[in-house]
Amino acid sequence: MKLSAVILTYNNFLGLKDIIENLYHQTRNPEEIVVIDNASEDETIKIKEIFPKIKYVRLEENTGSGGGYHQGFKIGLQNSDFVFVTDDDVLYPSNVLEELLKGFDGIKKSDDKVGAVRCAWEDYRGNEPKKIEDSGWAGVMIKTQVINEIGLPKEDFFLYCDDIEYFLRMKKFGYSFYLLPQARYLKRPQDHKVQKKVFGKDTRVYKEDFRLYYAFRNEIFTYFMYNKKRVLRTLFYFVKASLILKNTGKTLAMFEGIMDGFLGKLGKNEKFTAKR
Repeated sequence: MKLSAVILTYNNFLGLKDIIENLYHQTRNPEEIVVIDNASEDETIKIKEIFPKIKYVRLEENTGSGGGYHQGFKIGLQNSDFVFVTDDDVLYPSNVLEELLKGFDGIKKSDDKVGAVRCAWEDYRGNEPKKIEDSGWAGVMIKTQVINEIGLPKEDFFLYCDDIEYFLRMKKFGYSFYLLPQARYLKRPQDHKVQKKVFGKDTRVYKEDFRLYYAFRNEIFTYFMYNKKRVLRTLFYFVKASLILKNTGKTLAMFEGIMDGFLGKLGKNEKFTAKR
């Protein structure tokens, strides 16, 4: 069984260097590491000099996570049986790839439609595999057979929720998705979010207008297509986010995203300049 690792990066040379080294020091190494550079403006282009064996692709413009992973999957599935997906701001214990592959084999005995598995977070409480509906990209392993059948991530989402849509699409095709507690990723930075209590519960919200716009737009579009009940949850989250941020401009960015999501207006919106 061959394994490709796909890393999406943007202006994070040091983080990219760390994650590549992390993957090369796994107990089960990937046969191929694919790096998709979303038109970084730092020294990321030099990464090929440090790791000459990687497959490095620099895009002409920042296409967001949707466009970046679209390209990464397209390359990664060509010569592999599994694709491991990660961002450039996360690290893993040295046995994570081995544990994910072992988890696949274990689950197949009871569920022959398992299409993907993912890592649990560092302080996750649980010992047994758990069936889930969706996930972020980081720490996910997908069968290339599944990618070939259901297609690639949506480029026109640009940023955010392209991962959630992908796994809901996978479920629609009849495949299942599991969280594996024996495979973990280390804590990730959350400095792009603010956290406060609303209605007695901790709530995290993006700080920047462009993140808010794309997150709300793509969630509304996705849930309206796959699970309309969850649209109400997103609208309630809009209320909580507005109470936390207390900023008219940010509330308008979220509202515009919601309206564009209902209207199906996807793609890169030049009004909301994405820094990542």
